[in-house]
Amino acid sequence: PPEPLQVDGVDYWEIEAMVGEQTIKRQKFALIKWAGIDMASATWEPLKNIPPLIIQEYRARMLQAG
Repeated sequence: PPEPLQVDGVDYWEIEAMVGEQTIKRQKFALIKWAGIDMASATWEPLKNIPPLIIQEYRARMLQAG
């Protein structure tokens, strides 16, 4: 796996794509495919932690897919 980017001493990994969305107990989550890491290692992350552009791109793809 790739090394995380460090910003002000905090580790960050690059998001390749948001590939799913679900709500559990009124909290929304996004399934995130991380850059350089296989799909089997995708993780569910709180939607509030995902950049708005990533969410918009995912939802636009879902609308196009029908």
